[in-house]
Order: sequence, then C-alpha cells, then structure tokens
Amino acid sequence: MDSYQRKTRADEPIIWTGDLLDDCTAEWCGLMLRAEWMDEDYWWWRVYDIQKGGAIINDSNSTDERFISGEASRKTAECVAKQYISTISAKMAGTFVIAETFKITGRGLVFAGYIKEGTPLVGNTIEFVTPYYIWHRKIAGVEAVLNPSANKINTGLLIECKNEHEINELREWNPANQTAVVFEEIEERVNQNYNMDEGLKNKAYLEGSKLKKAGYDNEVIRSRLDKMGIPEDLIVQVIKNLSIQQQIDAVSEQTPFYNVALIRVGIGVALAIISYVLVPGVVILPIGLIGGGIASAYLAKSKM
Repeated sequence: MDSYQRKTRADEPIIWTGDLLDDCTAEWCGLMLRAEWMDEDYWWWRVYDIQKGGAIINDSNSTDERFISGEASRKTAECVAKQYISTISAKMAGTFVIAETFKITGRGLVFAGYIKEGTPLVGNTIEFVTPYYIWHRKIAGVEAVLNPSANKINTGLLIECKNEHEINELREWNPANQTAVVFEEIEERVNQNYNMDEGLKNKAYLEGSKLKKAGYDNEVIRSRLDKMGIPEDLIVQVIKNLSIQQQIDAVSEQTPFYNVALIRVGIGVALAIISYVLVPGVVILPIGLIGGGIASAYLAKSKM
C-alpha cells in the first residue's frame, strides 16, 4: 500500500477488534493501533506503521497524561494515526542526508548534513527514524551555503522539538547518514482539531473532577458542563470516566481495610483451631475477633 492508497483509504472508519474493556487492536491504512488496560489502573496505547517494519509512530509512554478509560486511549491513538497519514500523504519536498546532530544553546536541535533532492523549507515536516520510533518534526530553520556540493555537510536544519528532554535525546542519537524524507507543509486541520478537542476535553475533565470531589451528582455535573458549551458526547464520556475513576479510587482506599478485616477473621479461625488441638474436644471461638472482622470486611466491601 503506497502513500496514495493510504490517502484514498483514510476516510474509511477505524474498526477496533478484541476486548474493548481490556486489550484491543485496529488495522487501518497500513497502521496497527493498540490499546490495553494495565494492572496499574490506567490505559496504554500505541500506533505502529506495519509497512515500515512495525516502527512506533507514538504511544502513551511519550506523554505524562494518564488515560483512565479505553475510549480516551483509543481516540488518542486514532488522532495520532490520522495525523500521521495526513503528513505522509503530502507532497514530498525533498530528501536530506543527516550526518550528525548537535545542540545550539538558545536555539535548539540542529541536523547537519546535505540536501540530496528537492528544497526543504521552513514549515516542512522531516521524517526520520531512530531505533524503534518514526519521528515527524517541523523544520524551524534552514541554513545552507549557495550552490551546495553533493555529499558534503553544507546545510543545517533547525528542528522543532517538544521539550529539552527530546532535544537531549536526539542529540545523543547517531543518524549514520540516514536519508530523511521531507514533506511539504500540510493543512493543519487535523492537528488543530486534535488540539482543540484536547483543550476542550481538559477543560471538561477539570471542571467535572472539581464538581465530583465537591460531592455533586452526575445531573449537576451534566448541567454545569452543558452551560459551559461542552458537547453532549463529551459530557457523557467525562461523567462515565469520572465514575470509573471514583470507583477505582474507592477500591484503592478500602482495599487495605478489607485485607485487615480478613486477617482478623483468619486469626480468629486459627486461634479456634489451636484451642482444639491443645484441648481436644474443646473449641474456643473468639467471637468478637471473628465477628468484628466479618463486619469490617462487609463494610469495606460495600464501599468499594
């Protein structure tokens, strides 16, 4: 499947298969999307390019955001996949051989090398591959000599990075004269919608969480979010995810009390067995210990 075929199939729906409450996948436009519920009570997601050896496009490990619902993690993976296809479907501006990388204080990361084909410009997107990952980053600056000679380091591309950590990570990367593809600047509609959705979503979750912690019920939260202009489908998603998170928090809070109660019951039963062994025919039941443990376990369980 070439880039044209990917572009023509980009309007097809992304269909997830598997257990949507645990581990699910989707194949779309030559990509693999995955979302999985982790034992640590959060969702993990990742997007791969199958046609490029399963290289990782992006995943939840690259963000500090904690995904508490499968729907949110799947939607994020879908946005990443659509943005990726949109980028590689753009017209190719050229290719650039990356010979080395270095950091300029106050400016950022620079790829030093030479233009192999075409004319990369500021605003174009450069695609390069590090171990396991495919990267798409904007070109923030181009510094080149006039009439460059081929196969010589004569051009520097200033690369737009997310943060200082990313700059330092790529500074240590050895490109080994990798030929990177440069795509022309594309319409930012997909990315703008993604950023707008994320901003609206964060606003809705922030307000919803505040109201939930204050003890308001779902109807009050729904009414308040509606007055803020939050779309109905997002309101439903926020209320659902907040309810799930509230349940998770309740289980986490009550689990230690529940376990202590079970230990009390176990100790009571053990003492009864020991009494029978020491005094055959006589069983001493520590009713208070066992009964109190059962009552405490029942109370803790009811709050989970």
